[in-house]
Amino acid sequence: MLGSEVEHVTVFEAKPEDSSVGGHAVAIMGGMKIFEFIGLLEELIAVGFPIDKMTAMNTYGLELFDLLMHDIFRATKNPNLLSSPETGERPLAYFCSRGCVQKVLARGLAKDTFNKFVPREIQERTTVDLKYNCPVVHVHEYNTPNGKKVAIQFENNRVEDDFDIVLGCDGAQSKVKDYILQEAYAEDPDSDPRKDQLAFCGIRTSFTSTGPDPEFKLRKPRGPRQWYGDGIYAMEATVGGVNGPEHYLGISYASKEDAKMGENTKWGQGSNAMREELRKLLVAKGFGAHKEFMNIFDNTERLVELGIRANPRPLKTWHSKSSRVVLVGDSAHKM
Repeated sequence: MLGSEVEHVTVFEAKPEDSSVGGHAVAIMGGMKIFEFIGLLEELIAVGFPIDKMTAMNTYGLELFDLLMHDIFRATKNPNLLSSPETGERPLAYFCSRGCVQKVLARGLAKDTFNKFVPREIQERTTVDLKYNCPVVHVHEYNTPNGKKVAIQFENNRVEDDFDIVLGCDGAQSKVKDYILQEAYAEDPDSDPRKDQLAFCGIRTSFTSTGPDPEFKLRKPRGPRQWYGDGIYAMEATVGGVNGPEHYLGISYASKEDAKMGENTKWGQGSNAMREELRKLLVAKGFGAHKEFMNIFDNTERLVELGIRANPRPLKTWHSKSSRVVLVGDSAHKM
């Protein structure tokens, strides 16, 4: 990126361009500082929902405590938790859907926002191309007269190549990680890949979201609530969505059955059986007495339900031998 020639970056997004839903909700706190650096803070605040107060409840309906998040952020005077003096030192704590964050970032690329901490002339000679509907299925490196390059294969068997560096941000089921680990195992014949396999850890989790609710008919406009029960935890929140405020539930619970409801790792409708099983669980755990919570669940339009798998061993490596293929974000998680 710091060379004298024009540099080019290609961003491959798995979803279609007109996708109106993202993945799960994203609580952006200190990370919002990055959006200020790249000139997108105002856009994100405009669509996000403030985390001004975090309330903890138990399933008996008792309020355990309140955290006045914005007041806490102001009191710390931590520059990473507040916007710059030029923008009013506002507390940086907001909830957004992942799809909403992606849309803001995409608009930032389209209008050529600039990071004020990198010399503008470097940014001006860097071009960015954003391509949608590109789920990755495989990457590999190959030799050229000018050194190693990286090629990427997509679901439709299309291949793009001649990349100098690939950053794999393709999530927990990362195909980029598969390539890196396969190379690492081939280099170390004494290694046992089975020791690095993920194992079910006794927790299942579900993420649900309603459609847009600009009039707040399903939930009052307030900060998120954390719910604690017997073998269950839930986060209930209003988030800034692509088409307006949405309401989100993140539900985690203890379970001995790895795939009781079947895996549904895509952000979609899910099955009616899955919804009914999850609803029965919520009622059995005491949520049936909380009408607003159940109203959000009953009006859910999108659902992910899956088992949590983890491995306490450190990831064998997070980059290829040449360091031209690197893991970033969820792709580098051992769960």
